[in-house]
Amino acid sequence: MKKLCLALSLLLTFGCGPSAPSAAVSPAEAKQIIASTPNLYVIDVRKPEAFAERRYPNAVNMPVSELGSRIYEIPNGRPILMHCRSGKSVKTAYEILKKLRPDLKDVRYIDGEPLF
Repeated sequence: MKKLCLALSLLLTFGCGPSAPSAAVSPAEAKQIIASTPNLYVIDVRKPEAFAERRYPNAVNMPVSELGSRIYEIPNGRPILMHCRSGKSVKTAYEILKKLRPDLKDVRYIDGEPLF
């Protein structure tokens, strides 16, 4: 009986249908998302110097160190794609964003080096 209750609890908590898309996307997937998602809000969490050198069109520079103080600049109701140089610091930025702004539902990040 305990196993059945645990199984039911897990199903109610995590669902039993298809899971939501993963927050982490490959650089190739990100390129498709950028090309096919209207109203996409792209956040570049690199330092301003790197952002000035090369960036996605219409991307917003919001370094990880500034994310907490600028968190409410991020619009609700738009799909969001985050990235950094290599895919490492963006994971931290993603966790900060999800913790401080749980109202943002469609948030993904590039796991790897972006394809500009």
